[in-house]
Amino acid sequence: MTTTKAALGSHLARLRNEAGLSQSAVAEKLGVSDKAISKWETGSTCPPLDTLLEVARLYGTTASELVALIDKPTRTFPVIALSGGPCSGKSASLAFVRQTLVERGYTVFVIQETATYLMNHAITRQTLGSNEAFQDAVFSTQLAFEDAAWKAAAEAGDKAIVVCDRTVVDCAAYLSSVEYDRILSKHGMTYEDALNRYDAVVFLDSAPKEALETAFGTNPVRTESPETAHAANANTLRAWLGHPAITRIEANPSLAGKIALCADAVTRILDDIPVAQKRRTYLVRKPQVDRIAKLANCVQEEVLVTFLKSTDDETAWVERHIHGPFTDYSRYCVAEDDTVSSQTLLEYVEYAECLKRADENFNPLESTRFTIRHAGEIVRISLYSFFPYQAIIEVYGSAESSLKPPSDIQTIRDITENDVYTPRAFSRALAQGRL
Repeated sequence: MTTTKAALGSHLARLRNEAGLSQSAVAEKLGVSDKAISKWETGSTCPPLDTLLEVARLYGTTASELVALIDKPTRTFPVIALSGGPCSGKSASLAFVRQTLVERGYTVFVIQETATYLMNHAITRQTLGSNEAFQDAVFSTQLAFEDAAWKAAAEAGDKAIVVCDRTVVDCAAYLSSVEYDRILSKHGMTYEDALNRYDAVVFLDSAPKEALETAFGTNPVRTESPETAHAANANTLRAWLGHPAITRIEANPSLAGKIALCADAVTRILDDIPVAQKRRTYLVRKPQVDRIAKLANCVQEEVLVTFLKSTDDETAWVERHIHGPFTDYSRYCVAEDDTVSSQTLLEYVEYAECLKRADENFNPLESTRFTIRHAGEIVRISLYSFFPYQAIIEVYGSAESSLKPPSDIQTIRDITENDVYTPRAFSRALAQGRL
């Protein structure tokens, strides 16, 4: 959360517009300049506390509400949202995600689904009189849970994380845009404020229709039909499409496979979020693939990397990942210092458009990748056809001294600082006929 002046400014602008006042009219009533009002609303400066009292009276609110926006701290820990349609496997995935994060050394704060919590306590659309009133209750309760978890995470140290099973953004799926804006305004928020509460979101699609029919028959708080559930799935996905870091996991006939993909998505997200993680890369003897693939915590995928024509200060490429019945596409941009500056999930049409800008100086690079969790670390093994007897292993963890491949894999050498063994170098060497 990065609020303070910006959050207060947008809230003041909203209050002024609701009051039907111009900046000039507010300036005259408060005895300040038009420029001062403009600076407050753009977040350049904050009103003095004595003036803030007058502002609160003018707009019919409380000074404490405005001061609370100023006092909110900047987060130093990641907040990840698990979202999706009804019966998408979020609850089951959440338990495995939590276990995975604990193994990586995180202190994990989990916020269970607020809507289900309220319905289990007889707080429903019927008892509150309307759907909007119920979603307002969900929104308010979710905010309270999140704020409490954020305070606890701030006290927990460097390796804290908050994971939410649904969020305030998900309420939009069950409301009209007018109704949702009304709830946001009540809490002094915009749609962008709601999205910005979360560093990343993993979206799980609802189960297939036949699975929904079985699931709804065993859950007493579920009242949807399979048709309305899939509509809710689409509406929820639409609510999240404005977020810059969304990973979608499509319906999977195997719940276990879906759970593994969700946990892997979260760990990938954390590798991109600037938390206390380190990485080392090794050239190793090719391990026994069949044995690795059978590990319970292993995710196997076929990866195709295509480098794009880039600018002087940025390198870009797209990746296609095939894991079981699923295929997803992403675009990456890397700054001059070789850090990933952005990752965007793509639809197939967008991916195909990117391929039209492929750099002819680089060949598409295929690999088989295995991701496993070992001794609290993430181990990624990449196999290339031009390396029949070797493999590349990347080890991610929190302690430099422990970043070693599993002991049953024979290490040839550490290549962390060796640019010859990067995907970009392999791709270029293939294009030049050197591999």
